[in-house]
Amino acid sequence: MDEGRCVFTAARRGDRDLLRTLLLNRSVKERSDHGLTPLHEAARAGETGCVREVLSMAAASGVFIEYVNTRAPNGQTAVFMAAAEGHTDVVKLLAAAGANINVKDASGLTPLLAAVSNYKPATAMALIRKGGAVHVTDASGQSCLHLASAKGSSELVSMLLRFGALNLRNVEQKTALYLAAEHGHHECLEMLAAAGANVEIQATDGGTALMAATEAQSEPCVDALLKHGADPNVVCSGYWPPLAIHAAAGGGNISILRRLAAVTRRGLGSGEGEVSPVFLALEKPEMLEVLLKEGFSFKAGWENWEYVEHCDSESPLGQVLYHMVDDPALNHSRCMSLLMRAGAPLTEDCWRLSLSDPCVLDLLLAQRCEDQGKGPGARPLLSGEELEALVSVAEVDAAEAGSWLPALLESGLDPNALLVPAFLEEAPSEALTYLLEMVDRSTLGRPLRDVLEQRQKMKTWTPPAHLEWVPSLFHLCRLRLRAHLGPDVLMRSPAVTQLPVPLLLHDHLLFADIKAPGDPHSGSPSD
Repeated sequence: MDEGRCVFTAARRGDRDLLRTLLLNRSVKERSDHGLTPLHEAARAGETGCVREVLSMAAASGVFIEYVNTRAPNGQTAVFMAAAEGHTDVVKLLAAAGANINVKDASGLTPLLAAVSNYKPATAMALIRKGGAVHVTDASGQSCLHLASAKGSSELVSMLLRFGALNLRNVEQKTALYLAAEHGHHECLEMLAAAGANVEIQATDGGTALMAATEAQSEPCVDALLKHGADPNVVCSGYWPPLAIHAAAGGGNISILRRLAAVTRRGLGSGEGEVSPVFLALEKPEMLEVLLKEGFSFKAGWENWEYVEHCDSESPLGQVLYHMVDDPALNHSRCMSLLMRAGAPLTEDCWRLSLSDPCVLDLLLAQRCEDQGKGPGARPLLSGEELEALVSVAEVDAAEAGSWLPALLESGLDPNALLVPAFLEEAPSEALTYLLEMVDRSTLGRPLRDVLEQRQKMKTWTPPAHLEWVPSLFHLCRLRLRAHLGPDVLMRSPAVTQLPVPLLLHDHLLFADIKAPGDPHSGSPSD
């Protein structure tokens, strides 16, 4: 190793005697390949003895003050390097020698900012006592308090609080408290809030500290902010999601969601541009259950949500069914159940999706049957609007009726609802026969008979030999029973088992003797 390199190595390793010997014949201003002086190397390594030696040699050469503040290529001075590494004794020595302790490096950091950023509390305090500027900011507008809060250094925050400026903002308009919330440092946040820091200041993007804490999934920070008066109903203008509860609904911390749900207004979604937080939990059953139990709407503001998220469905339930068709995961079926129990209606998009997938249809009907009851007090399977939506979709999807018609009728749907020309025109032959065997064919009006006769003429439907326009007396009797009890009670309750009729007739009274489309084993002629 040549003698020049030995100078820097000796300074870095703390070999004061070798350093003194080498500097007798060399300049203290000499720089290494990295642009550092012996003083830089010694200060960065925390070698107090070598720092003293170099300072002594500099004083003897008459370049003392200029030399003490010599900058490296990155703009850092010896005192900066010592501060960044936490070498407090070296910092004190250099400060006493006249080092500028508020000089900034190329990135805009001062020695104090560097000490705070690197969590060197003793060094930071030494710099403050020597006149370090506490409120100076870096190129991003970060003060010492910002940096300490972001790092989670409660010791440094406690030390810096006495200097005030709690609400100083960086270039993003974020305060120290905001950064503490953003990084989940609840101890620092609690200190700042207790000292009077504003918990409501919004950043440039509209975000609040409460929103930041929620997105960080820091329950202690959320609790602390609410305790100190943070308003959960503040809209983060220009920010998505707009309220903290929306972020919680889409996150994974159910405790935070419960905490926010208890204090957030229930009418979310009813105002202009608003959306219900329920929509962000459509794939998270635990979160969805909390929101629905707390009374948040499953429908308010869906038109705004569709615009934001470019949804594939016309309703929240339809969106869940869309995901079920694409990925039949347990989470989706649980979300479907929760929405249906909460009263979500079966709209046209729900029927389009469920009729296209027998498994989804079975789950949907099973849930609706459970919700509507199975005993004598069973409620109708569908509301008037839901039935209208089903018929509208069934007319379009009649060609696939063989895959979905049996499930609907077995769940208690009145087959007479599907006696419409459009359906009779397009239904497959087997499905059409199955439907006609479920009704009183003698009551069909002329338009429907015309459709059936036309299909016979075109040979797109051939009625079985037993299917006559005038049904048998037995068939008329079971139709009368169904009309009296209602198809819902008949198909979803033990009512038939309580009738004074032979056991052998039970299946017939439930229309189980009628062959379902595509089933070679079920049914026999009913008339």
